[in-house]
Amino acid sequence: MRRIPRFIIDLHEPEDLSLYAEALPKLVDVSLPVPFSWAQDKLRIPAPEKDKPVLVRSKPSIPENAPPAAAGIAAAITQNGQDEFDIFSDELASDWERVTDPLIAPIMALAINVDNFEAFQKGIVGLLESMDTAQLTETLAQGQFAAALYGRVRNQKPQ
Repeated sequence: MRRIPRFIIDLHEPEDLSLYAEALPKLVDVSLPVPFSWAQDKLRIPAPEKDKPVLVRSKPSIPENAPPAAAGIAAAITQNGQDEFDIFSDELASDWERVTDPLIAPIMALAINVDNFEAFQKGIVGLLESMDTAQLTETLAQGQFAAALYGRVRNQKPQ
């Protein structure tokens, strides 16, 4: 009986490709280990043969006249295996003390030189009015622009 040929008809339908195309990148981005073979089986995509061309995602392009903050975003997008948001926040935070120290130092000096809270309250009003926040404002604006640019590049639909 073992030598009798058997026919097996696979009646399984492939899963909804659009559903998986949306869900799998999100799951992989939160470090869920999804095996290639499982995804290929679910979607009925055969494993690529050796030396056969395969589809790959193209790298997003950053305009040549983009501000310097965009360069950090481009670097974050191209570094595989790392969270882009961690890379971006580290880049912004690396120079944070240079921006905030001129604002915090006068407040700390006032706190050291006064004897009571009422004197601190009176002194802080004058300090806040005289502080130059232009550098902090510029840094925050660059960070906001870079985050918006990253969002647009990340969500760009291929044409």
